[in-house]
Amino acid sequence: MNAKSFPFRMVSSATIAAPPEQIFSYLDDQKRLSSHMERSSWMMAGSRMKIDLDSKQGKEKDAEIVLRGSMMGIPLFVRERISERQPPRRKAWETVGPQKMIVLDQYRMGFEINPNGSTSKVSVFIEYSLPTGPQKLLGLLLGRVYARWCIDHMIKDAAFHFNQLANN
Repeated sequence: MNAKSFPFRMVSSATIAAPPEQIFSYLDDQKRLSSHMERSSWMMAGSRMKIDLDSKQGKEKDAEIVLRGSMMGIPLFVRERISERQPPRRKAWETVGPQKMIVLDQYRMGFEINPNGSTSKVSVFIEYSLPTGPQKLLGLLLGRVYARWCIDHMIKDAAFHFNQLANN
């Protein structure tokens, strides 16, 4: 576990009709999990991020993920590292080093999968801190909204994927 502490935490959960192994395999794909960042959206003011993975592809502890982009002309940069990976139950990643974000400073994200009969309870979480300095006000106003948007997208994309499989 990480020694960092974050003052804010949010969780989004869903019950998915699939075993933990299948869900973990789906969520273990960092590009798929973060695909909402690569799509133009209102939350990104019409912008998008490019996701680069190292040779470990986000599927091993210490794998590195880099997100780059810009929003309204402001350059954005996020470097994450896989901090925990326990198939088929849990995975976490966190920012490392200085970041260039607007409404969050540092964060730790991840998911947990708990079997429940023929279904699994899946929870996606984010723990985060807000920026300091001139961006603090933006963080106070929009940090919670942005964090909720991220984890909700991750859980909804997974639930939709498995619901689509069940209906085919």
